[in-house]
Amino acid sequence: MSRKKRLLLISQYFPLAQGGAEYQTYCLAKYFQTQMDIHYLTNSDDRPQWQDGPITISGIPERKRLRRVLGRCYVLDYFRVRDVLKRIGPDVIYVRGASAYLGIAARYARSSACTLVWHLSSSRDVQRFHFRSLRAVPFDYVDKKMIEYGLRQAHYIVGQAKYQDDLLRRNYGRRCDRIVGNWHPEPAQPCTKGPSVRVVWVANLKPLKRPDLFVDLAERLQRLAGVEFIMIGRPGPGRYQRRLESRLRQVKGLAFLGERSIGEVNALLAEAHVFVNTSEWEGFPNTFVQAWLREVPVVSLHVDPDDVLQREGIGFRSGSFDRLVQDTKNLIENADLRRQMGRRAQAYARKHHTLTANLPQIAELLQG
Repeated sequence: MSRKKRLLLISQYFPLAQGGAEYQTYCLAKYFQTQMDIHYLTNSDDRPQWQDGPITISGIPERKRLRRVLGRCYVLDYFRVRDVLKRIGPDVIYVRGASAYLGIAARYARSSACTLVWHLSSSRDVQRFHFRSLRAVPFDYVDKKMIEYGLRQAHYIVGQAKYQDDLLRRNYGRRCDRIVGNWHPEPAQPCTKGPSVRVVWVANLKPLKRPDLFVDLAERLQRLAGVEFIMIGRPGPGRYQRRLESRLRQVKGLAFLGERSIGEVNALLAEAHVFVNTSEWEGFPNTFVQAWLREVPVVSLHVDPDDVLQREGIGFRSGSFDRLVQDTKNLIENADLRRQMGRRAQAYARKHHTLTANLPQIAELLQG
C-alpha cells in the first residue's frame, strides 16, 4: 500500500484567526485529513508545533509590531519557513493568500519535485506593486517580488472570480487554472426572520472597510420604524475606534457587537434581512456567501465580483452613498422584494458556494 501524500497548507490557522480565507483552508484540511497527511504552517506566538487531531501545525513567530513599523517584512521568516519545509518534506503545498511565503514555497517546490498550488485571496494579490508609506517601501517591495516569483513558478493557480483571472493575465501573463467560488457549509438550522428588519454589516473596523459609511447609513435611516442596524467586527486602532464609537452612540437603533466568531455571525445572519458592504475593494467577500446561504440579499457600495449581485438579482451594487441609502431603504420597506432576492441568493449560493460543490475541484489539483 502506497503512503498517503503529504499536504502542507500555508495559511493562518483558523481557530487562531477567524477570517474567511482561514476558515476555508481549515475546511479544506478537514476534508482531506483522512486522505492525506495534513500539515499546516502558520504564524503563532504560542507554540512551535502542536496537533489538532491528525493535523500537525508548525508555528512561525508573529512579527506584528515590526510589521506595523516596517510593512510586509515576511521575508525575515525565510530561514524559519525553509527549515519547516525541509522538515516536513511535503508532496503538495497549498498557499492561501499572498506574501513572501509564496516565494519561499516556490523555491522549495522547484528544488524538490513538489507540486505548488496558489489560491488567491484578494484582487491586490495579482496587482502590480504599490506602496503604503515611504518607510515601508523596502520590505513591501521585496515581499511583492517574492510573490511575483511564486505566482510565476506555481504549478496551479486558483482564483475566486473571473475578474481576478483577467488581472492575472493582464499583469503577469498567466491564467487561473481554476475559478472556484469561496465555500461555506450550508446552514444546519432554518433561517428565522423576526418582524423587526435587521440590517447587518460585518468586517474588521478599519478605513479600507469604511465602517463610517454604515454609521452614516444608519443615521440617515434611523427614523424608519421597526429597523435595527447591527455592526460586527474586530475593533480598529485606538483613536480611529474611539472616534467611531463616539459616533455610534449618537445613532438611534445602531448597535456595535464587537468581534464575533464565524458561528455567531452565521447565527445573526440567519435572523437578518439585509446585508450591507461598504468596502472600497475586496477579493470575493466570504460574508456575501454567508448572507446568501441564509436568504439575505446584499447591498454593496462598490464590491460586486463578476457582477454577480446584479446579474443574478441577489442584491445591489450601489456605486454611490446616496444610492446605497436608497437601495437599503427599498429592501427595508419592500418585504416581497427581500424574500424574492433572498430565495434567489440562497439557491445561487447552494449551487456555487458549498463544500460539496467546490472542494472536489481543489481536490483534483492537490491529488494530481
